[in-house]
Amino acid sequence: MLKLRNYVGNNDMTKEANYNHVSTLLDIDNYIDFWAFQYIVNNNDIHNYRYYNNPNVAGGKIRMILFDLDYALLKNYGTSYFNYIQNPTDSQSFVDTTILSQLMKNYQFRRRFVERVSYYLKKVWTQEHIEQEINNFYNALNPEMSRNCARWGCNYNSWQYNIEQLKQYSINRIGQIRYEVPAYFSLSQEEVNEYFK
Repeated sequence: MLKLRNYVGNNDMTKEANYNHVSTLLDIDNYIDFWAFQYIVNNNDIHNYRYYNNPNVAGGKIRMILFDLDYALLKNYGTSYFNYIQNPTDSQSFVDTTILSQLMKNYQFRRRFVERVSYYLKKVWTQEHIEQEINNFYNALNPEMSRNCARWGCNYNSWQYNIEQLKQYSINRIGQIRYEVPAYFSLSQEEVNEYFK
């Protein structure tokens, strides 16, 4: 990853030849999906990320692994995540985002990123699907929660409250994304209609 970081940091990613070289080292679609997911769930703890490369998988290209999501979907849904991940100020969460920030300068990468966020909002992270999944987990855990709270000294009513907050958070987060992505990527009204209507 250090070799890739150094190359991206020292070469102009707006140039097709340089970007094409990166695509021989990094699984671009996987990398975009990784960051699109982190963005959608607003993961504020991004320093602890994992990756791998294996000659038998994706031609040996570097691929990201989703890991350490306990700070996702928690707070600050209105914070500009793009500014956060490219200029982290919290030393605890600091991570070198050279690769992402430099690739974001490439039109092809930016367009693909917007396409993937759009796809996830339309097909995966729909409000109906999120609520269904929250309810599925709630129904599975609820019969055990009173006993769990009695054992560990937590408050059952607080747990119920947090479930409702999680549902509300997802509504607010999706709204923030629909506003933030067009503004950050300077999308035309036609593009906004294509990707987010």
